Amino acid sequence: MITPWTAAFYVLWVIVSRYILALTFLTVRPSINLVYIPLLYFNQIFGSAVKVLIFFRLDRQKWTRQKTAFKRTDSRFDAAFKLWSSRLVNTVAVLVFVSVLVFLANLGSYFTDEVPERLPKITDRVF
Repeated sequence: MITPWTAAFYVLWVIVSRYILALTFLTVRPSINLVYIPLLYFNQIFGSAVKVLIFFRLDRQKWTRQKTAFKRTDSRFDAAFKLWSSRLVNTVAVLVFVSVLVFLANLGSYFTDEVPERLPKITDRVF
């Protein structure tokens, strides 16, 4: 079950993990700034969003180092179909991802009948 402590531990985990990552910058820089911590988190979230958008729109990618050009010869229906099917598959993938996260986060609340009133002591265990 998600409690207010869950959000607090998540924020703490983000801060500590990004601080450790920022400390690795000391191998190539003489000093680091605390601004790196939120910037690293923003970079992770924004970079992930860009990767998701790019992954579902591969037909619109352009390559600058190669002299390849793709001529669009699609009819209006084909172009609209590609656009909306890409959006649909992207939306379904994000919804499945979020649904799995919600399911895993609320996994304990589905079994509320089986939760004991008190936590068992180590002496209560039977081996």
